[in-house]
Amino acid sequence: MKEGEALSETEVNDFCRALPRYKRPRKLIFAKVPRNPTGKIEKPLLRERYGATRLVEAQMNS
Repeated sequence: MKEGEALSETEVNDFCRALPRYKRPRKLIFAKVPRNPTGKIEKPLLRERYGATRLVEAQMNS
């Protein structure tokens, strides 16, 4: 979303109903996305924050 705009969980769910079931998000998290000084998304920090590090490690080891 652009700064200054608002979006509710209901609006996101309504939009996702048009998607096939396997593409719908299982969980919605409304939080600020961590970015580095150049503006890129800090994916390792997101993985750490939301517990996805185990998934990435499992993929790397297989």
